[in-house]
Amino acid sequence: VCSFPVPRDSFVNAGATGGLLKSWLKLDGGKYFRHIGFERHPTQGHSIRVNFARISVYTKLSTQEPGFSALSTFNRLENFVANWNERAEAGQVAGLASSPAYQTSKLWIKMFTEVSAVNGIVYAIVIIAFCSFFTIFVFTGHVRMATIVVMNVFAMLCTILGYFKAAGWSLGIVEAVSALVLLGSSVDYSLHVAEAFVDCSQHNAVSVSPMGRSALVTQALTKIGVSVLHAAGTTFLSVFCLLFCTVTLFVKFGQIIMASVLVSIAFALMPLPSALGLLGPKRFRRSFKRQMFMLLSLSVSGLLVLMVVYSLDKSGQIDVVGPAGEPLFGRKVRVANGAFGDEV
Repeated sequence: VCSFPVPRDSFVNAGATGGLLKSWLKLDGGKYFRHIGFERHPTQGHSIRVNFARISVYTKLSTQEPGFSALSTFNRLENFVANWNERAEAGQVAGLASSPAYQTSKLWIKMFTEVSAVNGIVYAIVIIAFCSFFTIFVFTGHVRMATIVVMNVFAMLCTILGYFKAAGWSLGIVEAVSALVLLGSSVDYSLHVAEAFVDCSQHNAVSVSPMGRSALVTQALTKIGVSVLHAAGTTFLSVFCLLFCTVTLFVKFGQIIMASVLVSIAFALMPLPSALGLLGPKRFRRSFKRQMFMLLSLSVSGLLVLMVVYSLDKSGQIDVVGPAGEPLFGRKVRVANGAFGDEV
């Protein structure tokens, strides 16, 4: 038994035993062999140098901890390890190897799956809302029309996500992947109906006997309604066969797509035409100059918003995370905002 720190002559010496270090190497790490990796002699096979060392630590997190609850601890650990790696690279920590340290846990796999699923849906909703508004606004140049379509899309998405809750489904990987697929495909029906209404409104602007909004809605649905309904029907029937699969994943995927198609076509053919009949433009004039002006305005506004969010994130006022929970504007950690520091 030795005191700590171990005296130099006991740790390494020129005697028969060679010191505690040589004895420990002969035992391949003794009872800690699972935590130590050795470089071995190419011909004799014995240990000649330590390659890595693993340290096990405990936290207060449960093995079933929710993803977002575990994310803060993960970020603090990442900052802690990154801080020491930076100090080692700067030469402030003597005796460390050039290979950086890292931390890992089985819990992080579950955490990132859940965080990526939830954040992925949130980002998908934001992107779909922006693209819907951008498409209608640029190609029509009408703010009110774009707002109506975006509100209809949001109501449709809330209904679909509400179906998840009513069916008793948790937000697992199947639901997340299915939601990301259906969110993009289910917006098309509303966009087609809105574009048909704008086209009818444009013709109405040069008509000798202009029609009212109700007549424009009827004309638009006559023009595109049947095609949209048939498109929804083919999509619905194409996934109907998945309900008879034995693999649960395929069955649930089919149920989600079918529910999405029903909700999407219902909102495209009922609430959206009703809103257009009340608030849609009756006599709209489309021009290339106006479309280019709207495109430029949207681009400048988007860049300004992005610059503000980026500045707030870099200054530490807000933390913008990506779909996997990592910093959206680069993976460089901010040690001052969450590292263990003196608490360890």
